[in-house]
Amino acid sequence: PVLHRDLKPANVLVTESFRAKVCDFGISREKMATCAPGTMSKGIGTPVYMAPEMLESKPYSTKLDVYAFAMVMYNVLTCKPPFAGMGHDGGNLDPVQAIVKVITFNARPRCDAELFPPHLPPGVLTSMCRAWDRDPDARPDFDELVPLFDEWVVASAAASV
Repeated sequence: PVLHRDLKPANVLVTESFRAKVCDFGISREKMATCAPGTMSKGIGTPVYMAPEMLESKPYSTKLDVYAFAMVMYNVLTCKPPFAGMGHDGGNLDPVQAIVKVITFNARPRCDAELFPPHLPPGVLTSMCRAWDRDPDARPDFDELVPLFDEWVVASAAASV
């Protein structure tokens, strides 16, 4: 298994059949039980998609990518980047603002149901918001998240026919 370490919309390609393909493995690393603090993590990644443990140079695991995956899905489902409107000027967060908000203020995107498509299958919103937990051990695994989003893609495709 591989830790991608920079999941973001620009690194996910979608095929004509709505299959997501992750790309740009330039900063990825082979999965170990846990990566040591600061191991190949300084100055890499995209702050609004990065988990708190990586921003703080703490040990991290595959839950790092779970956090980023949920941020990507927020972007897909709302058509807005994470933390939209949370910048000091009411705009989007710049990288430094993102780091400060996530680490110091434990900021996360809003999980209000009205921000999301009405046909979202049960559990998608709850699991996505759990994936942003500050504690990596409290985050769901990909085995829980991916089937929920697959169900949403199938339901969305069927609704558009």
